[in-house]
Amino acid sequence: MRKPNTKRMDNILSDYLKRELNIKVKCFMYSDFVYYYNSNRIGYTIVVSERMDNLFLEYAKKNGLKVDCGIFLLSFFHEVGHYMTLGQFTFDEIDEFNDYKDSLTDSDEDCKEYFNIEDERKATLWAIQYINNNADKIERLALEFQNEMARFIKKYDIAVVD
Repeated sequence: MRKPNTKRMDNILSDYLKRELNIKVKCFMYSDFVYYYNSNRIGYTIVVSERMDNLFLEYAKKNGLKVDCGIFLLSFFHEVGHYMTLGQFTFDEIDEFNDYKDSLTDSDEDCKEYFNIEDERKATLWAIQYINNNADKIERLALEFQNEMARFIKKYDIAVVD
């Protein structure tokens, strides 16, 4: 089986960031949402853990999220938030944060602890503010990405399970 071509979805996200935030970040499909500090790349996934997503969405709402943008865009803009807040931390602090993250489990309590680690918290707060202040742009991005994702799912005959 050939590797699915995600370039159109990748470009929708990368182009949005360049056009709307004037940042050059390469977006690519991956197994999870992630920001790579050293290479300015954001990985995204269309397969997500419902439990983790519910915890993250609950956290975001408690911290002021007012726009229902869906978990995909909340998670995506959280990763953008890492890019936007990177300058607030030293590399030593980031190493400490990452070491602490590595010590956590996937229990609900540790997930909530993870959300409150300073770099994670600041990235989420940035995402919440951006989403709340740009609802129209977010809605257009969501529609464009959802249309392309539907095309991708149909093209590669991906089973969607409710």
